[in-house]
Amino acid sequence: FIMYDEVKHMNAHDWLEKARALEPTMYDFALWSPDEAIYERIQPHSNCGNCYSVAKTFVSTAIGMLRDEGKLDVSDPILRYFGWRRGMDPKWADVTIDHALRHRIGFDEGFLDIDAEDVSAYPTDDYLSMVFDRPLPLEPGSERHYSDAAFYLLARLVERVSGKDVELFTTVYELDDTTDFTAGVEEKDVA
Repeated sequence: FIMYDEVKHMNAHDWLEKARALEPTMYDFALWSPDEAIYERIQPHSNCGNCYSVAKTFVSTAIGMLRDEGKLDVSDPILRYFGWRRGMDPKWADVTIDHALRHRIGFDEGFLDIDAEDVSAYPTDDYLSMVFDRPLPLEPGSERHYSDAAFYLLARLVERVSGKDVELFTTVYELDDTTDFTAGVEEKDVA
């Protein structure tokens, strides 16, 4: 997303050209302004679903909930929860939960983009093995490379730590009488 104020001098057709240049990472483009409205499908989405990266919000929230419960810390090494695997790149020992949250695992490109790629072409349906078998050409934490693999790994981490999949963990979160939704909110902030 780009803020309108940063590029308000561009017209809708300039925006559309920028969107077309982003293919294959751009699916749909829509722009409404006082002067015009345009929409174009840049590329079709897969049959996997049209939710794209919305799930990352829920995974991040689940990680925060587990942190609040004291069940993990974002500075924890990922392998604390998954263990070492034969043939794994040694750099995996340095990958933390925080690195995954920030897309800084050590990948040099995105992969495991199951909503855009043909999953039938994958060598296995064991996506966790695919993630851990992937070499890490970069030092963990050094560079950001957006990858669905990072959040697939985090979703599996939530499952391991909570004993529930992300959807169930985030929708059936139990609240009790000690839950304070007003913590940190001052009276002047409430309308």
